[in-house]
Amino acid sequence: MHTHTNRDYRMFRYNIKLSTLLQLVHLIMICKKGLY
Repeated sequence: MHTHTNRDYRMFRYNIKLSTLLQLVHLIMICKKGLY
């Protein structure tokens, strides 16, 4: 049995990591903007 479920799950996990990273970068930029 060969399905795309595993790949979709990996992409899902990857997208979550990516958005978390983007949120962190966004927060850091906001903090830096607040400092300067």
